[in-house]
Amino acid sequence: GINNLCYVMVGEENAEAYLEPLNRLEMHVLSNIGKGAVRENINIHTPNGDTVLAGQGACVDIFALSLMRDQLLAVISEDTYLCFCGRIPVNCNKRVIIDILLEFKANGAKLILDSRSFTYADIAKLHPYLIKPNADELSVLIGAENVGKERALNAVRGVIGKLADNVLVTLGADGAVFASGGRIALVHAPRVSVLSTTGAGDAAIAGFLCALSRGYDIDMILKSSVAFGTAACIRRGTLPPREEDVDWILQNVNVEWLQ
Repeated sequence: GINNLCYVMVGEENAEAYLEPLNRLEMHVLSNIGKGAVRENINIHTPNGDTVLAGQGACVDIFALSLMRDQLLAVISEDTYLCFCGRIPVNCNKRVIIDILLEFKANGAKLILDSRSFTYADIAKLHPYLIKPNADELSVLIGAENVGKERALNAVRGVIGKLADNVLVTLGADGAVFASGGRIALVHAPRVSVLSTTGAGDAAIAGFLCALSRGYDIDMILKSSVAFGTAACIRRGTLPPREEDVDWILQNVNVEWLQ
């Protein structure tokens, strides 16, 4: 029920498999079709852990990036929240993407980054409205292993908290840590039986923006974000969260402000 545009860069070899369901859902979609195929992953679940076999992604050249720039500049305004999610495609010039994102920002877009492809220096240059690293991504940014709740708190109290206007670190079963304008909160989530974490980060951003667009206060925005992300984890594969799951999880999410 939220007005949004889904901009997708897909490979021609399997584009229809992704675009047809989006069109069937009557989503507002702009597609940019290039050579190759959308990356397909194989997830192997065993009692000893999970293994992901990641395929080769589609090739995105400078012409595709130029088309993306022109198409999105045409719809960006000061009310736009623009999310860049996922890894930068193969053979794609990251410096060009950063320059394009800076141009979007200069035209009023509030940038949201959820990508492993950007370094600490990249994020500092972009200074987005929101970054949403998970524990693994935060460990890369701060150069530390086994990031849990305490290390995440220390990180957002330090330099990580200054990289963006808002920082939301998702920690799986431990909920999330949020920092904004010197304020820091822990977001506690109920325990659930996890079937898949694929897409949980994307769902968390969706929950954040859904509540934000409806004018809710920051506590409800954080609750909504964690509820969406948690609800995604109790569905298999890439299935999105169900509304009824979000509703009951939302009633059991708590926000604890530490400062």
